[in-house]
Amino acid sequence: MNAVLVGPEIEENLSLRYLAASLVRAGHDCAIVPFNRRRDLRAAAKAVLRRRPSLLGLSLVVQRRYPEYRELATLLRRLGFSGHITAGGHFAGLRAEEILRDAPAIDTVIHHEGEERIVSLMKLLDSGGAAPGALDGISWRAADGSIGYRAPARVAGIDDLAPPLRRGPRRILGLGSAPIVSSRGCAGSCSFCSIHAWHRQVSGDRLRFRSPTAVAREMIDLGRDLGVRVFTFHDDDFLHPDRAKTSERCRAILEAAEDGIGEPFAFILKCRPDQIEEGLFDYLKSKGLVRAYVGIETATQLGIRTLNRRVAPGDNERALAILRSLGILACFNLLVFHPDTTIEELDENVAFLSSNLDHPFDVGRTELYARAALETRMVNKGRAVGDWRGYDYRIADARAEEAFSLFIDALWERHFGTRSMPHRSQDLSFRMNLLRRFHPRFAPAELETRVGALVRDVNDATVEHLRRIAGAARTGSRELAPAGRAALVEAISSHAAARLRAQSIQWASLELEIECRSRIARMVPAAAPSIGTAARALSRAAAAVPIVALAFCGCADKDQVVDPLPPPVVRFGAEIEPYLNYTCTRAGCHSTQDAQAGLVLESGESYDMLVNVPSTQLPAMNRVTPDSSAASYIVHKLEGTQLSVGGSGEQMPKGGVMSPSFIAKLIQWIKNGAPRN
Repeated sequence: MNAVLVGPEIEENLSLRYLAASLVRAGHDCAIVPFNRRRDLRAAAKAVLRRRPSLLGLSLVVQRRYPEYRELATLLRRLGFSGHITAGGHFAGLRAEEILRDAPAIDTVIHHEGEERIVSLMKLLDSGGAAPGALDGISWRAADGSIGYRAPARVAGIDDLAPPLRRGPRRILGLGSAPIVSSRGCAGSCSFCSIHAWHRQVSGDRLRFRSPTAVAREMIDLGRDLGVRVFTFHDDDFLHPDRAKTSERCRAILEAAEDGIGEPFAFILKCRPDQIEEGLFDYLKSKGLVRAYVGIETATQLGIRTLNRRVAPGDNERALAILRSLGILACFNLLVFHPDTTIEELDENVAFLSSNLDHPFDVGRTELYARAALETRMVNKGRAVGDWRGYDYRIADARAEEAFSLFIDALWERHFGTRSMPHRSQDLSFRMNLLRRFHPRFAPAELETRVGALVRDVNDATVEHLRRIAGAARTGSRELAPAGRAALVEAISSHAAARLRAQSIQWASLELEIECRSRIARMVPAAAPSIGTAARALSRAAAAVPIVALAFCGCADKDQVVDPLPPPVVRFGAEIEPYLNYTCTRAGCHSTQDAQAGLVLESGESYDMLVNVPSTQLPAMNRVTPDSSAASYIVHKLEGTQLSVGGSGEQMPKGGVMSPSFIAKLIQWIKNGAPRN
């Protein structure tokens, strides 16, 4: 039988590739169709239809992409696809009943790990069976529309699984690179993570390790068969939580792999700050550790308590100091916004960032993931807005919430767009470390100094922007009234863009130099280091002529793994209602005292006056129709196209034109379903 698995393939998606390997080992054909972003929707649908599979599997790991996968399944049914559609992954398994009620195109949901379960489902389909309830770990929609569920009873032995199917390595500086896992699960208990709810679905250990022999064997096979020299361990726990076992396990894996591959290799791992010990990481560096993602997440006592990080603030500083002293690249992310953030705590986190400018970092907000402890807490306290498809929240401290709103409005593209400079600085440092690892004679200290200077400049800009935002939010001045707030956002974003342009040129010239040095080293490995001056000259030319650097900038993106976040959530209460109130009631048109067409746009009343309420001028069209800006009369009134759809009257607002950026934000909010958020 034929199966197709659909999911993101920015790099090799091991979750899909383990499933595919299990299906192939069971005698089935299996193809993987990439679905990286919404714009891939129709291409993915065509690819599925060409293969006409009996079973289609959808990878629903996080909720933010659920609407796109629902849309894909619906489109396939509309185009005549009659095969079985199942979904799996963290979000699917934790919201199975809701998904099956919400998405009639999806037939079943597989719970927990799917290697054995998807093979059993395929066998059932092959036999013509129609009783998925006999399978282990599945939810299904019965003929009467009710939702059935059978809890998963067991998991496969982690060393018994077929090795994941590989598509061939991605190349970085000419080196083959591949993801790999040496364990499944996590020993942590962070409140924002779904991992514990995921593992509660089945009894047994929530953290399981592959044998060192099996891990080393896979590394050797990848090295010999595919030329892989850079291994990215995606484990939440590459390091064993039992410190007595950590060194023994690492030595067993790395030394066996070193002997088997017979050439130098490099690797990346994730770790907690309290796992970093000088002796252990000195050894790891000697074996090829070139980057450590350190799970810091927060540098404050309040944040540690809210996120249940189970570390002390001092652990963070100590960990980064050890990695700094060893010359190991440390990257980290700080969740400076969470439900309990205060403006004072934001200051603490910014102070921590300012004292660690030499380590590439980024910042963001804690999100509410399916069935995670933090999501449950926010729902139970009535602080979550939206629904199971993706709960949102407002920070309790109004000043901190305003700071987050300013951050998103002014700096989203800088931090989360396809050309995120914090991400680029991380990648640049990584490439520098790879050059030093594999071609040390072509990695002079002065080049490393220039790379470090750019990293510090990018980080310094992040700190500067956060301080300005926190200062504005703290004062609560009239500067944050709609008109003044828009000017503030424009000022911050313009300043960030100008600095970003200069940093992009520096980044591109350094990337170009590192790439050239690597190519020269590969072509003439025995050449004198002075040949590296050619690469330096090219870098200087690129920096002197910005168009050269920026042209390379576009080319270099193709070799990077970037999975951009979706556009920021537009909040009605913070971003839509205040502008309508400020603009439309001030003009004397839609206040309580003078509500033209019966429409009141004052704070606290406008939502119920707009959403799914027929327009007075055009009763056939709602003022706001969720999911459809074209069917929302308010959009036509603001854009001046009301006459073309059968409406009447003048363009809103009276005596002026609404800001195009606000109209774009309104349209995005409507496309998001016009939530009361």
